[in-house]
Amino acid sequence: MNKALTDKTYWDDIFLKGRRVITYPDVEHNRFHIRLARLFARHIEKGSRVLEVGCGGSLWLPYIMKELHCSVSGIDYSEQGITKAEKHLRMQGEAYTLHRMDFLTPDPALFRSFDVVFSIGVIEHFENPSGIVEICKRLLKKNGLMITIIPNTAGMLFGLQRIADRDIYDKHKSIGHGDLLEYHRGNGLEILESSPIRFLDFSMINLHRMPHTPYRVLSWLAKVINLPFLWCERELEIYCAPESLSASLYVVARKVE
Repeated sequence: MNKALTDKTYWDDIFLKGRRVITYPDVEHNRFHIRLARLFARHIEKGSRVLEVGCGGSLWLPYIMKELHCSVSGIDYSEQGITKAEKHLRMQGEAYTLHRMDFLTPDPALFRSFDVVFSIGVIEHFENPSGIVEICKRLLKKNGLMITIIPNTAGMLFGLQRIADRDIYDKHKSIGHGDLLEYHRGNGLEILESSPIRFLDFSMINLHRMPHTPYRVLSWLAKVINLPFLWCERELEIYCAPESLSASLYVVARKVE
């Protein structure tokens, strides 16, 4: 059973009240965005059909459509999330389709339709993440790629989320790197690449419900701490990847059946 730890009200609140104002990835100054842009460039071929599962407010569908010249689609059940994603997409082009539906019960017409299915911060919101990976697998063509990116909810940095906002913390299942790999291997997927990323990136902590002044101060501190790591990663492609102190995890896997 794929019991969710969140509901539509939670996501609508995120999309309506979240303080993120950018509409496109910042691949010059944001460590996470730089790393994901490089990851997608390595694995997504020009002209691919690409689906984002949990696409509410997506920054990456517009990027993949424009920079990688792909036909993109997205699934999300939040009306606010779909509206925000479409706003971002319209600014960059027209090669997109959005589906407002619960991805736990996707339209069977979408099965075996996509070269790449990716999700960012989705499977950790369910009691059974392996079941979500299995649903995503159904949407892939044979030999298609699944790219799964999640916050490192078993790491030390995410423990600070418990202090910053316990309700948000409780909406996440604890998942380590080994768990993430097993969810994909257990569904018959071939692991191509995986790693912890974003060493000591405190910007992963969700502060959007915090009062304005402490929010601004803590966000500024996170940016300052990030500066030396940003330079090493952007200019030298040198990455530190100890799992316990990394903010995120990712895996790239192939459907081989």
